[in-house]
Amino acid sequence: MNTRLVIEQAKGVLAARTGIGMEEPLVRVRSHAHARQRELGELATRAARRDLPRQPDPMP
Repeated sequence: MNTRLVIEQAKGVLAARTGIGMEEPLVRVRSHAHARQRELGELATRAARRDLPRQPDPMP
């Protein structure tokens, strides 16, 4: 699936789940990916599938 589409889906899922605006989820997923040295697309796919914990794991 197109990574940009998945990222947009993830933003919608996270915004609905957390009650925040549409730009904040992207900031959070980017930060999470960077801090854990993960690909943005990987985390966006997990978020779009609702396969992420409600509370993020602690930063290393």
